[in-house]
Amino acid sequence: MLRDFEQVWIFDDPDTTSFIVNSAEPVQYHYHAMVNGTPHVQNLEAEEWLYGWQKGSLEVPGYVGFSKLFPQPLVSPVYSAMQPQIYATTQLETDPLNDHLYNNTMLDIMDYRMVYTAEKLYFAIKTANPSYATSSGFTYFAYMPVIVDPISDPEDNPIVYGLMYTVSMAPVISPGLYKITGSGFNGLNRLGDIEHSIEDGYLILSCNIADLTADPDFSSWYDPEYPLFTTTATTSRITLVNGIQQADMTDGVKVLLKPHYVEAVNDGSPILSNPGIMLDGANVVANVDYYDADANVPNYASVLVDGIYANQLYPQSAGDLDFNSTVTYASVPLDLPEDWQNLVFTFSDGAANVQLTYDNPASFIANATAIPMPELRIYPNPASGTLYLKSDMAIHNPVFIYNLKGQRMGEIDLSSKEAESDISKLSSGIYLLKAKGLNSRKFLKM
Repeated sequence: MLRDFEQVWIFDDPDTTSFIVNSAEPVQYHYHAMVNGTPHVQNLEAEEWLYGWQKGSLEVPGYVGFSKLFPQPLVSPVYSAMQPQIYATTQLETDPLNDHLYNNTMLDIMDYRMVYTAEKLYFAIKTANPSYATSSGFTYFAYMPVIVDPISDPEDNPIVYGLMYTVSMAPVISPGLYKITGSGFNGLNRLGDIEHSIEDGYLILSCNIADLTADPDFSSWYDPEYPLFTTTATTSRITLVNGIQQADMTDGVKVLLKPHYVEAVNDGSPILSNPGIMLDGANVVANVDYYDADANVPNYASVLVDGIYANQLYPQSAGDLDFNSTVTYASVPLDLPEDWQNLVFTFSDGAANVQLTYDNPASFIANATAIPMPELRIYPNPASGTLYLKSDMAIHNPVFIYNLKGQRMGEIDLSSKEAESDISKLSSGIYLLKAKGLNSRKFLKM
């Protein structure tokens, strides 16, 4: 099973830029882009496509992010191809008003957001009094996004990493990226510089991702293939007597740095192959393999029975869909007519369709003749051990037994108008009796 937000696949729908993302729980998707000087911002609820997959659509192509609340908060922020503005940040958490200590509203966190590029992480903190002062007399203040191993237990006092915006007081403390192994000044190990700015009432702090991954303790748990960490925003009061004292902290949220660019591409047509049927109880399931070099999800997939019965097709193994390779589509169980002739599989390819026809493998089309076909009677039906056959006239061609995959499972001599056949070795299922010059019959082996 895929991990949440690990895969995004694009539909071949020519009218909308639509996609699916893997998640079993409800998902909100986020989109931020500047198009011709106009910001486009979408924060919408996705709809379930299949179990384990959610569907959404964008106004214009671009990077998309995701968030969900259950079973625990997880956010995949929108990736930015350039230095972002505040409108492009994805909200991680909100924080209650007046839940801070020390009666200083500029330490009361209200909102926590982030965005990232290929090289940098950007965190945005907004407090009730957005002055972001770093000192008042001999009291100092710190504002800090914190990063920690997502599977660590807070009771174990794990190593954390913080982008600390605070007073410059060399050699004791200064703004920077810190590895924090204790509660006092001695637990601070500076790993690199940070940058800061204030925009629309937010304090924006950024650091180089390379400064984090260069630390062996950080890289021991950080997985570049599924880059996940837990983060919180904190504010603190600092004095030389009492050290660093936390004033406010948001709830922790897991963050996934997995960029997904959504844009419809349709350079080649899909290929349909390996059509067939499978037995499902007394019914039949139609299936076919689908492959598209563009890795598109077909907006439409159906099977038509003898040109009149249209049935929707669904991808199998939906939990780990991979449209970079072949995906098998199948119908729900179908009650096919006894004498069905063909199945026509139809898949969308943008504004056009691609089709593949599958003929009933057990069909024989008799030549038109004025001589009536003899009627074949079989009993009992269902049968278990012996099947009895009776015909109006002798049949000088063998009667073949086929399964629903079109495989020949045996034959019966009916030259004396009556015959019997031991079917005890056949597996349970539906079988067809076929012979040239004879109407076909179907029986059920119990």
